[in-house]
Amino acid sequence: MTQYITQHGELIELTLFVLLSLVLLAMIGIAVLLFRSLRITSRQLQTLHSAADLNAASQARLSEALFSLEKKLARVTEQNLDIQNQTFVSGSIDEAIQMAGRGAPPEKLAKTCGLTEAEADLMVRLHRGAQA
Repeated sequence: MTQYITQHGELIELTLFVLLSLVLLAMIGIAVLLFRSLRITSRQLQTLHSAADLNAASQARLSEALFSLEKKLARVTEQNLDIQNQTFVSGSIDEAIQMAGRGAPPEKLAKTCGLTEAEADLMVRLHRGAQA
């Protein structure tokens, strides 16, 4: 009977050894899979980091371009206002010349055309009676 128990005990030990070996192999397999997954995640993280750097650089360039365009727009808007003002002044002067030619007094020229009194007096002296 002791021989049976000894053989049976050896069989149990062998079975436990095989089971523990299988568990150890499974754990090693899981560790390898986790390591590969971690390596892939690390690469993905590096890729995302590089993409974020590129995005930040692109955003900086776009900000500079936008600032430049805003400055150009302000300059063009100012030039447009200058042209409009010149047209208004030119139109006002033309109107003042016509009014003076029709005999309008300097006060009316100053008020209607936005001229100073001295400018209106000069217009009247230069152009009085010039138009019939």
